[in-house]
Order: sequence, then C-alpha cells, then structure tokens
Amino acid sequence: MKVTHVITPINYGGGENLIINLINAMGKNVENSVVNLSCSKEFEKHLDKAKVKHYRISNKDLGASPSKIQYLLFLILNLFRSFGIGKWVEGDIIHAHGFPANIFIAFIRKFGLLKGKKLIFTSHSEKKGEKEIVRKFYIFFLKEFDKITCVGEKSYNSMIREFPELQDKIVQINNGIKVDSFYYKDKDEKLKKDLGYKSEDVIAIYISRLSSVKNHKFLLELMKKIQIPNFKLLLVGEGEEKENLEQKIAEYNLENRVKLQGFVKNEELIEYYSISDMVLFPSSSEGFGISIVEGLACRKPLVLFENIYFRELGTGVLTAKNEEEFISQTRDLIINKEFRDKMAVEGEKVRQNLSIEKCAENYEKLYGSLIYGKNINS
Repeated sequence: MKVTHVITPINYGGGENLIINLINAMGKNVENSVVNLSCSKEFEKHLDKAKVKHYRISNKDLGASPSKIQYLLFLILNLFRSFGIGKWVEGDIIHAHGFPANIFIAFIRKFGLLKGKKLIFTSHSEKKGEKEIVRKFYIFFLKEFDKITCVGEKSYNSMIREFPELQDKIVQINNGIKVDSFYYKDKDEKLKKDLGYKSEDVIAIYISRLSSVKNHKFLLELMKKIQIPNFKLLLVGEGEEKENLEQKIAEYNLENRVKLQGFVKNEELIEYYSISDMVLFPSSSEGFGISIVEGLACRKPLVLFENIYFRELGTGVLTAKNEEEFISQTRDLIINKEFRDKMAVEGEKVRQNLSIEKCAENYEKLYGSLIYGKNINS
C-alpha cells in the first residue's frame, strides 16, 4: 500500500517530527512518500536520512513559526500550483497534515482530480468557536476527505463540536513519541555547566516554538513573581516572539535567570530534559502537546493549565485552574524535592500508552480499512 503525506512544513516542528517518526514506525506493508508544499531544508534533511522519497511544490520558506496571515497568503498565492501535486502523488491514500495542506488537497479533489484516491486529513489543533462563515468554508473543503483524524481528545472533541455534520468521518488517533528517545537519564553535567548553570540551580524547561499562543510571556511573569535566585527557566525553540521576549527579559531584569536557547535538534532534546528539574507548559491552546509527553517520559514533573489537560496524561501532572494556581504549583515543585520526585515517577507511566508505535499501528489499521475494508496486518 502506498501513502503520500502532504504538508506545508515550517523549519522543523512537531508536525514534521510526527511524520518522520510515523513513517519510521510503520510496517513494511506501507510505502510512504512526502509532498512538501513549502520549503523546509531541515525537514528535507530528515526525510533524506529516513530514505523517504519527497517532492517540493514551492521554494517559499515559511520560517520557524508562520502566522495565520502568512499561511493564508501562501495559500492564496500558491493554490493553483497545487494542481502540480498530481504528478508526484504515488499513494493509494493521500494524507494531508494540518492547514493549509488540507485545503490544497480538497481543492484538487473539487476539480475532479485524485480520482480513486482515499483522502485523510489530520487536525493537530483544538478548534475554538469559529465564526459561521469560517465554519462553512472549512466544511466546504473538509467534506472531501474520507476520514479526519484528530491527534488527541481535545482536538477530537473540538472537531465534533465545531463540525457535527462531519462526525461520521472524524476519528481520534493519539499522537505518540519515540519512547526509546525519551526516557529518564542522569543529568548531563557538562551541558549544564556549558549553559552556565550551577549544581544547586533548579531548572524549569519549556520546549515550544516562540509564538504568542504558546504563552511564554506568562512564564516571564512567573519568574518575576517567584523570587528564588537559584530557580532558572530554559526556553528552547525559535519563532516570531523572540525579540519581544528578549525585551521583556531585560525589562524584568531576568537576564541571569532566563535563557533563550533557540533551536535544538530533536535527537539532542533528551540531554536538555536531563538537566531540567521540571517542565512548565503554559500554552493557551493545544491539540496534543508532544513536548508534554516527552517531558513526562523523561520522568520530569509537569505543570499545565487545566484547559490543556487531556485524560491520556493520567494523574501524573499538575493542572492549574488559573495563573495564580500555576505559579503556586510551580513554587511547590521548586521547594519540595520529594514532591517533585513523586510527581515525576507518576507521570512517567504515560510512556508506553502514548508511543509512536501505537500511533503508527492505528494509522495502518485506518489505511487498511479505507483500501481493503480491514486492517492490512490482519
């Protein structure tokens, strides 16, 4: 069975990493290829390393964290170029990942192309109260897909709520991580020293693109309010908010307590988790936060907001109803090592239930049901 994945890649984010890991975890029954609507040389390097056949529609590089307006402009300027996808589509199944890849693929189907192909769209985000005209726009295109997969409970529930007309098409397939890449590891003392930290420092880490929706500014407010000198914050990622965050760090006099580390290769993240004592995840909107699961798998206690929590995380996380509670729970983790260790051990239990292997197995079953009416491995 042949599957062609279609994505509008950024430099190298969660969606790109998921495709690489998903392809690597799939069985020999599935032959994968990738069509990139935009240019991401970092993603293409990973595809080459994984020996995945791939093609590029546009040479436009959307950077590390494009805005909705940038995505819309890209969609408008390149929509008719999407007809060129046809010559590179090798799959029995066309699997579109995220926006605007879903619009590109549905647009082609509207013009009678991709006949005989089964179409899947994976939604990576949580939908929130779209205006009716926007909702109608989405339905016009989404109804072209045979199945719509959601990466977690939050994403699934929001899609059902926003698009009840499509509920027969919508299914939940949880994201997963490479459990052999994220596990408890002794602190990398050399890295800790190289980054300028001392042995007594208590380090919180947040791995995410620097985007306003990821709510980094709240963590700076938190650091301002928690006046514990050896409590440090390590921010890993790139994005359009970098300059604003640098200004806030300077304004709050946090230069010695907050570090903007920039992009870190996925295979090196475990070293950064190893030197951290906790994970803080203040994002205000999330379909399925991969870095949440990665942190828990590395046996790190974690704080997030209640509206981001999904039940697959179990009981090993601290959920805050508001900013004050988030700050209070963080302070508890800082001053109570025994509590940190207890929460870390409980959180680590998610590792096997949210593995990329389980995710790949579920996608193989879905592919098989669309093509053969049954699981291809049965």
